[in-house]
Amino acid sequence: MPISISCQCRRSYTINDEFARETVKCSNCGAIFQIGLLYLAEVIKKRFSFGGKTALKLLAYQQSAQNWQALQGDEVIPAKEANRFSHGSLVLVRLNDSRQIQQIENQTGQKLAQVLRQFSLRYSRLLNKYQASEEDVEEWKKSLTFSRKSMKTGQRGEVVRFLTHQFEEAFSKAEKPWVALPGYVGVRIRQRPFWDNYRIPAITILPLTQWKALHELEAIIELHEQPPTLVVEVVSDSTETDDCYNLRASAWALLKIPECWIVNLLQKEVTLYILEDQTYTVITYQGDELVQSSIMPSLHLSVSQIMSV
Repeated sequence: MPISISCQCRRSYTINDEFARETVKCSNCGAIFQIGLLYLAEVIKKRFSFGGKTALKLLAYQQSAQNWQALQGDEVIPAKEANRFSHGSLVLVRLNDSRQIQQIENQTGQKLAQVLRQFSLRYSRLLNKYQASEEDVEEWKKSLTFSRKSMKTGQRGEVVRFLTHQFEEAFSKAEKPWVALPGYVGVRIRQRPFWDNYRIPAITILPLTQWKALHELEAIIELHEQPPTLVVEVVSDSTETDDCYNLRASAWALLKIPECWIVNLLQKEVTLYILEDQTYTVITYQGDELVQSSIMPSLHLSVSQIMSV
């Protein structure tokens, strides 16, 4: 299949056979380069924030049109070219022998689904003994970079900002060494490949020491690590159902997260999940009722205040 590759001087060349490993001399700058291999990679954003460093974690490479080989170990390369992709997205990238990026493929979604079908189960640590059914493939495709995810509403963003500020004030008054992080931290909920590996809550509350320890690392709380003190989910879209968030709350319970908030902007209510004896006690607040947080007893905040932001 013909592919287009750019030289370091940005002159483009079309190669007819992507597996030929053909050597090309640029007619513009004279540089000599070879067509690299195609890799399946996961996008890693170091801090889940704008301006953060972007890298690619290499997962597998293409040996032939019908065969992919998993890579052993964790190989991560810097990749500013992948800045436009979100953290955790899967992409197809062509690298030369020096691990320099030659091309990140466009229209990757359909091809990635084909890769999953072609991938050899007996070699793949990625699939981790899961049989990829047709339903799995469709679910996986929905989680790719190129799925058309709608932007969150402006009201949701304002609520997140408001709650973050309220939490920080409560920490300061109670002299708690905690920090409220709006959308910066992922929380691993299960070891399943390709999708639902982790969630990024609207707000995550961590001890300040735990947050500082993540400054030079991928900002994901792993299963074996201390869980967050509190997480907040905000329901703002009719496609995000109560069942969806109740399932997430079940995942938070397994991780022993002490308290979880679900702020439902559609139903105008706030539901608290408070962990007691390995299960959640569920309390829903509406209207002018004050939200009674188990970890922030000094917080005086009504549902109406939250909804009127």
